[in-house]
Amino acid sequence: MQHKEKWIPTKFVYEKGRWRGSRNPQHLAVFSRLGIERISDFYVKACAEHAKGLLLDLGCGKVPFYGIYKAHIDDVICVDWAAVVAENPFLDHICDLNKPLPFENETFDTVLMSDVLEHIRYPQALMQEIGRILKKEGKLLMNVPFFYSLHDEPHDYFRYTKYALQGFCADAGLKVVYLEAGGGVPEILNDVVSKNVIAVPYIGKYLCLMFQFWAKLALKLPFVQKISQKTGHRFPFAYFLIAEKNNIHQTP
Repeated sequence: MQHKEKWIPTKFVYEKGRWRGSRNPQHLAVFSRLGIERISDFYVKACAEHAKGLLLDLGCGKVPFYGIYKAHIDDVICVDWAAVVAENPFLDHICDLNKPLPFENETFDTVLMSDVLEHIRYPQALMQEIGRILKKEGKLLMNVPFFYSLHDEPHDYFRYTKYALQGFCADAGLKVVYLEAGGGVPEILNDVVSKNVIAVPYIGKYLCLMFQFWAKLALKLPFVQKISQKTGHRFPFAYFLIAEKNNIHQTP
């Protein structure tokens, strides 16, 4: 990563012994706080257990996960689209992620790809590239949205079922070791309501904050957690995935 000394937390901040969504609206929209904390919880655990060696942060943005994974790896290579160059001093490579990646076979021990695959016009091709550049027994850590609003338009192309993700991994020589819904109906309702009430004139922000506060409290209740787990199969808010490169996979 270029200019590591300039890195500061953005989307995620470390407070009171844990990583949480930033309260700075320049880094994280008010209506996304609760959802982003589900993502941080996943990567804190996944990186501690699976991240190692040389990590590729693919579609890295402002590298918000660096604080989460840096203690578990040796080094990181940051890659993103040309459109983010002007505001991003951390990029090592500027790439069109729809095209072959500029790395040799079996280069990386870990690939992290958060909220990226839905913006790829040729997702299977990118997954094949990830399979190619991962070392044997290397890990892919990723998340994708499912019941989620359009974002970063017009470059928002797909929502994937768990069966599509399993198929992408299998075709790329990756064995899925973890694939779970990141929430169900309670998380979806929170997201939909929060993103709509914020548009109410004058009081929208405060309505959004209030709704997120009560939703966060509700999601701590066992029966609400059970609803989230049971509904996540048919109505997933998002998916979290960890996959490992098969030893038998032969890169071209």
